[in-house]
Amino acid sequence: MTLNQLSYFVEVVKQRNFTKAAESIFVSQSTLSKSIRNMEEELHVKLIDRTTKGFMLTPEGKLFSEYADRMLKFYDSQLRDFKRSLTTVDKTLNVGLPPSAGTAYFYSVIRQFMQECSEVKLNPIELPSKGIVEALNNDELDIGIILEPFEDDGFITKRAYSSNVMLCVNVEHPLAKRETISFADLENEPIIMLSKDYIFHDHVMERFEKAGVTPNIQFETSLRDLEYEMVAENYGVAFLPEILLEKQKDERVKGIKIVDPEFPWILSLIYRKDKYISKSMKKFIDLSTGI
Repeated sequence: MTLNQLSYFVEVVKQRNFTKAAESIFVSQSTLSKSIRNMEEELHVKLIDRTTKGFMLTPEGKLFSEYADRMLKFYDSQLRDFKRSLTTVDKTLNVGLPPSAGTAYFYSVIRQFMQECSEVKLNPIELPSKGIVEALNNDELDIGIILEPFEDDGFITKRAYSSNVMLCVNVEHPLAKRETISFADLENEPIIMLSKDYIFHDHVMERFEKAGVTPNIQFETSLRDLEYEMVAENYGVAFLPEILLEKQKDERVKGIKIVDPEFPWILSLIYRKDKYISKSMKKFIDLSTGI
């Protein structure tokens, strides 16, 4: 079965008429009819009900029509990616980063990539993880960095970095005497929380739910720096990746290990399975994952 045969069939279904379809794609009606009959013989099914006066697909024909549409769309998307790669390969690379990821880990990867691939224009674009997935699906990004867990059959996922989430408190806070803490211990604590736009917010809420605790959320923000400063001024407690806490080197704030349930912070690199992998894209993937 060829792409031409698929496109012929799709056009017949679209026009619901052999004559109009033949005129639309500039082939003879006999060529069109023969092509569809050949497919029917190959599939051992009837695709078009020829016993009716009007145009009608058989049940098998309706099912095949859906498959044919998807196959042609897939081919078209692959061809667009390839054509784009011919003109832009190793020229630009659009990478989606959660706001905290660049500071935490990917700054060094970006710096090394720019040193080794100076001819490539690297565009790091800050987006929450939810926005990164959408941008990848819209072909606005080549690669994205997201917070695990992430499951989507349409993507390749490669782990890039792992750390832990810590509870951050002011050093004068009563909890600062603790070395470990559980979510159950935080039932009445005022929580400074990253906003709902971020997958991280969902992960925190899931752990409170698992502990059977309703969190006392005092303030939500999309700004990590503001979240941190509010903790430093003792307006509440917050959850931050350990690596971000270490980079602050601030004597006003203490990080407490979370043990029940544990709270890993895992960054993974993702890209669509149907994405053409250019040399520059492969280089960034290798640098990010330590290959």
